[in-house]
Amino acid sequence: MAHNYIAHPVHDRLYFAERRLNDLRTLNNGDLGGAPHRERQPLLQEFFFHLCGAIDFLAQEVNKVRRLGLDQEEVSVSEVCQKLAGTNPEDPIKSVLAQLHPTTRNKPLPNDPYSDEGSHFRIMLIRNFVSHIRHNPLNMNVYVGGPGAPSANLLLDPRLPHVPQDQRTPSNREVFEELALFLDLVMCKCDLVLKELGISVS
Repeated sequence: MAHNYIAHPVHDRLYFAERRLNDLRTLNNGDLGGAPHRERQPLLQEFFFHLCGAIDFLAQEVNKVRRLGLDQEEVSVSEVCQKLAGTNPEDPIKSVLAQLHPTTRNKPLPNDPYSDEGSHFRIMLIRNFVSHIRHNPLNMNVYVGGPGAPSANLLLDPRLPHVPQDQRTPSNREVFEELALFLDLVMCKCDLVLKELGISVS
């Protein structure tokens, strides 16, 4: 999906995420398993850092436009949702923001990890464990002397550090396809909120 970016902080972060995705696609000709860890890992970290950063910037925009009165340093998605619930419980922005930033701590992976709910959960989960705990979120498939090109898939759940790598469940989607779907999903939801705030995204 081709993206049209407007001059806005939320779109800036989404654009930065797409640039990191393109950098990953060209790294070692797309063979992430054969790419040096110190080149692969920061690009993955930055992709999720910018993708989730767009959501944080969106919360700032909602606070400003909806005049919620939160200090900039106090703004978080949960605080904004709480304020919206108090001022206008029917505001559609609240539900979209909550979808974009689910709570993952001590919660199991949703039953369908490929649904919108499952994808948003995994985006936050991977961001936390890749950027803050430094886990590798990838399962590498390497074909030696047989058909097929090297490929990689995101783990459905990068937690469980004591489970051997080969016992974790990889996504059935190829990594570049899944990262692109994550970007499209977050951009679509961000644009819904921006439109509700009266900001043209076309």
